[in-house]
Amino acid sequence: MKSLAVVAVFTWASACAAQSTSSDAAAPGKRPPAESRATYVVAQLPEVVPPKQNAVGPAEQNRIRALIARLADIDSPYFGLSATLTGAAFAPIESAARSDMLVLTDHRLKCPPAFRDLVALGPRALPQLLDALDDATPTKLSIPDGGPMSAAWFDHEMYCANPLNKRECAAAASLPKVDAMTSEVSSYTLTIGDVCLVAIGQIVNRAYSAIRYQPTACVVINSPTHDPAFRKAVRDVWRSSDPNALFRSLLSDLSVEAIPRENLYGWYPIDTLRCEAARRLLYYYPETTAPIIASRLDALDLSRLDPFDDNAFVQRCVHNGVRSDEFLAAVSWSDQPAVVAALRRAFDRADGVADLIAASKGVRDPRDSAAVERLLAALHHCPADRYGPHGAQYELLLALGRFDAPAIKAAFEEFARKESTTTRRTLCAVL
Repeated sequence: MKSLAVVAVFTWASACAAQSTSSDAAAPGKRPPAESRATYVVAQLPEVVPPKQNAVGPAEQNRIRALIARLADIDSPYFGLSATLTGAAFAPIESAARSDMLVLTDHRLKCPPAFRDLVALGPRALPQLLDALDDATPTKLSIPDGGPMSAAWFDHEMYCANPLNKRECAAAASLPKVDAMTSEVSSYTLTIGDVCLVAIGQIVNRAYSAIRYQPTACVVINSPTHDPAFRKAVRDVWRSSDPNALFRSLLSDLSVEAIPRENLYGWYPIDTLRCEAARRLLYYYPETTAPIIASRLDALDLSRLDPFDDNAFVQRCVHNGVRSDEFLAAVSWSDQPAVVAALRRAFDRADGVADLIAASKGVRDPRDSAAVERLLAALHHCPADRYGPHGAQYELLLALGRFDAPAIKAAFEEFARKESTTTRRTLCAVL
């Protein structure tokens, strides 16, 4: 912790949100200023019959109980459980992780298997996870005393991610403001209940963090075992006798729309909300929601944009309801036939490099020559990366590396012959 005071800090501000998968406005406990927020409306909810939910039997209940008990063995940081990083993840899909704020260090993140299994169970594990929020059994993960140059305090960060979710907004508003000075602590050991909070957040599409990094050299602790009011607020929102409550909530997250007032600052949290809702709907309810997601993919405007015309980018984002490349990436892992087919159609019509790269992850045939030709053409016309080795050329080379075609080796060799330090760094990073 003492190193936090002297290590450089990367904080993604809203100004660079257009190049990121998240924005500071989407960080836990953060809301954009009122004058820059968007106006929120409900899009027409898709007409779909909720999936039939089988009751959780005794054997499965025992398994869930055992998985929760195993959370006590956690001894490594993870998203929502890290003092050096603020971010979010969806444990069953590794590519879903994103970082919002962090320090330059080896975060030593490790997803606990029991945690991953609980999130994978989703709505079936949710009731027991809510019950376990008051489980004060300590884990093996602690926040040590960082000394006089750092600070840690208790909070109860719970903002209303979906402004049209009245229960959530009411629960968030019921929590009093916290004075960091009076709630400061020198050290803290996470509990099973704290870890359950993070698992609940991943299931319900909320970036709940039991511990997270706060610039500069600070740590915020959100503990439902320490704070009964916080625990009650979380339960009030997500506990329900309706077996399809989570399905309806995720469908609502997918359908809420934001109309920005001046820029995308207040719009980006809704973009993240909708993309992550699509990811979870496809994971937990694949057969029911695949046609809905495929329809959304087919409706995306993927036309080429002038890279210097910010207004055109804003207009297309608002028209699509999401940032297109982020939505494509959020569902590209799905093996549902309708989604796979829609991803291929998106790949065929994508004019922008970011959309092409994101859609290429859904092309399943490694010998698809037409897909290879499109990616090679994009690489040939792609300008050199100006700000480092991890730009568009890097992403295109990575995308090509997933295919099996003789032309790819030649493309890599040609790229290697370019006499540019950045180009060579890019190739090294890819390899």
